[in-house]
Amino acid sequence: MTNQLSSPSNPFGRQNVALHNIDRTIRRKATAYTPLQLLEIAEHVAQTLKTSVVRKVPEAAKRWRIPKRQVYSYLAIARWPEEAKSYVRANASAFNTSTLIISFANRRWKSDALLVSALKAYVETGKLPKSKRGRAGAEGKGASEAKAATDPDVIAVADQVREHLRTRVTITGDGRRGELRISYMSPEQLEDVLARIGVT
Repeated sequence: MTNQLSSPSNPFGRQNVALHNIDRTIRRKATAYTPLQLLEIAEHVAQTLKTSVVRKVPEAAKRWRIPKRQVYSYLAIARWPEEAKSYVRANASAFNTSTLIISFANRRWKSDALLVSALKAYVETGKLPKSKRGRAGAEGKGASEAKAATDPDVIAVADQVREHLRTRVTITGDGRRGELRISYMSPEQLEDVLARIGVT
């Protein structure tokens, strides 16, 4: 991919330099890229949102005509430690883009070391490591005891909240009391959730 001067029709990118045809390039499905292209696009998306007049994920997703979750996946990959990115570059043939997005970018990792070791384990064994909750690096207090709500009214409320906040929402409890958990995958998504519930 080559860089060109930004123009009024392409407000994304740095003030002086932008990704060539960034709108058209990023509109492609994320799985259409090779792992190496995915890393490159993720870096450009992160830089674009940092240095552009359009800094919010919902605005960027609308402009690029892609789902917000795709933008969040790019941002998650851009935040990976350099060791993880280097490992993916060195072993690009062992990964496919769907695996990188679904199994690695869209997970919350407790630490960078867990992410790197999971990438290495995938290349060596073809399997993803699982934690107590079945999600890599997602261990938590009381994880084994929490039960998902089964009351139809509670499930309906969770669906309404999920739809309003546009992020994963889970309700766990024992029928008398419980916990409402709102998940976010990036600082930008947290900002979006807080804006939706009126917290500034």
